[in-house]
Amino acid sequence: MHLECEGHLFGWCAFASSLWSKVFKWFGWDVAVPRDPLEIFRRFCTGRGSGKILKGLLAVWHVVVGAIWKLRNDLIFNSQVPVVDDVLHRIISTSWKWLVDKKMGSVCSLYEWKTYPMDCIRR
Repeated sequence: MHLECEGHLFGWCAFASSLWSKVFKWFGWDVAVPRDPLEIFRRFCTGRGSGKILKGLLAVWHVVVGAIWKLRNDLIFNSQVPVVDDVLHRIISTSWKWLVDKKMGSVCSLYEWKTYPMDCIRR
């Protein structure tokens, strides 16, 4: 039996890699997605701003990591095979709900969040 490490689960495996690629594309980041989870985390933190921008990006990162963990458990314990686009839509929806819940003042619509996430985080 093969033991799964966090590097594989959160970065190297084909599913996680594809999911991170779609998340990066959603944010409009035209960069190669690293396979190392620590490097993925750094991409969310480094050079993207500070304060509320950093908090918004880290909230999305947390939602993605939580989604990967949940789908892994669903696959192992419930034999549910995940679909990348379905998981991405759940990530977008969940992270928008977090944004709305924590945001003071102007809040973006779900459509705006799906289309212009960085603009929503900057508000």
